Amino acid sequence: MAATQHPMLRTFQRCSLILLMLCAGPYAHAATDENGQPLPADNDTAASEGSDNAVQTDNSEPSDEAVDENFVVQRPRVLPDEEQKRHQAVVDYLQQFSRSGELITMMAGDDRFNGLYLSETAGKPQGAVLILHDTEQHGHWPYVVAPLREQLPASGWATLSIELPTPPQAPVPARPVYSSPAEESPAEDDAANAESEAGSDDKQQEVASADASDSDGPTQDGEVDGAADNENLNSDNEPALPKLTGLPAIADNDAAAEVPAQPEVSAEDKFRDAMLARISQSVSYLNQRGQLNIVIVATGSSAGWASEYLQQKPATVVKGKGKDSEEKGYTLVLIDATDHRLNRIPLVQRLTELDLPVLDLISPAGITPGWQASQRAGAMRHRQKSGYQQIQVPAFALQYDDNNLLVRRVRGWLKTHAAGTELPTG
Repeated sequence: MAATQHPMLRTFQRCSLILLMLCAGPYAHAATDENGQPLPADNDTAASEGSDNAVQTDNSEPSDEAVDENFVVQRPRVLPDEEQKRHQAVVDYLQQFSRSGELITMMAGDDRFNGLYLSETAGKPQGAVLILHDTEQHGHWPYVVAPLREQLPASGWATLSIELPTPPQAPVPARPVYSSPAEESPAEDDAANAESEAGSDDKQQEVASADASDSDGPTQDGEVDGAADNENLNSDNEPALPKLTGLPAIADNDAAAEVPAQPEVSAEDKFRDAMLARISQSVSYLNQRGQLNIVIVATGSSAGWASEYLQQKPATVVKGKGKDSEEKGYTLVLIDATDHRLNRIPLVQRLTELDLPVLDLISPAGITPGWQASQRAGAMRHRQKSGYQQIQVPAFALQYDDNNLLVRRVRGWLKTHAAGTELPTG
């Protein structure tokens, strides 16, 4: 029995044969000359092929002009103002919880800054506490600043936490430029050769002039040398000066005097001045509110600025009444104190020159090196500063009640060493 082929298979074979003939058609029917060599293509076909190749070349490699246009447009780089955002977050927080009454605005020259003030709520005022936050923090920092400023008013202390400026960035050190000896030697050789050539030319001119002056005979023009010398002397004389029509004008002394250029104030000096000005303005604000017993609480790198201000500030004395009255003035509390890179004098040196009570708290969370804390304690003992006390405390916690160890330690120490007395009015 003969095998039958499926109709679909026959159709597929026919289609494949037709496609094969169509694909091989251009090669099979290419034009050839008498010798069987293929003839060149028409001009239109070559032009079209050339244009296609050109288009492909343009698409594959863009021109330099297109590349330059893409890189010419440069948008300005905008950096966020971290300081402004950080302090604005505190303002937004107070407004959100209807506590805008704590916000005050002060001016230190042309510098405007904010402060957070809380009056005492115990009915027995002890004084005022000025709180300085650390670098890259704000006036309501949760771990240290906020617990103190919110809990101390219940013990009779008014609190003021101020906004401190951000220090400028450290400048990039200049890269030293070294010159190789190989680059300097050719220039030195050229200079030496030029000097030697100039010296030889001068010597030749001197010899020629000496020979000419020693000649006693007539010159080539038949003239005597003496006459030629006289003519040279006459030709060298300068023309007569013009007659003066009047005296020259006298320059104005004020206009002629040059004003000496003022040295430009560096960013570091501006930061130092702004820091001390804000502390001074804050103390003045507390004095205007009747607070004369001032405690400055400095955290981190602000300790150097607080000690510098207290060293320059004249003593303010508040006298109480009675047998056990004491003279009160300023008190300094340091929390994880460390030197700032822009302080001209180290912190330990400034502390030894202060005659006031100082509490130095050291916690494991601080960045103060152990040797630095030991150095401060040793220097104060060497100077016999009995008002200085250094205490090691555990890490601070986010507690806003009486269980906060930091608040309890500061409150108890202030009650013993810095408690003030309310003055009678009138």
